Amino acid sequence: MPAEVKFIQRRSHTREIDGSVIMPQVSINGTSKGELIDQQQKVVDALSEAAALMRAAMPHGRDFQYDPPAGIEAREDAMNEIATVQTLIDRHNLIIGFLVDG
Repeated sequence: MPAEVKFIQRRSHTREIDGSVIMPQVSINGTSKGELIDQQQKVVDALSEAAALMRAAMPHGRDFQYDPPAGIEAREDAMNEIATVQTLIDRHNLIIGFLVDG
């Protein structure tokens, strides 16, 4: 997550300055701040569990003894998939941080 995140207001949404994350707005008529945070935390928890399971299932060279290059490629693919999940975790943590600070 960036060390410093700046937010700008656009219509009914607040976005990260680069426009990549649309932040929810808390209002009387909407979902409560606490519930929004709880929802996002559940997503983070589930994605974190998925990432842990993916790391546990990481391809190992011993499973590619007859084709070592395939093992290297499989491991790289798995690492990229885990990085994608981590990006999602970071995005949802950013939303949590926005809600907590806002």
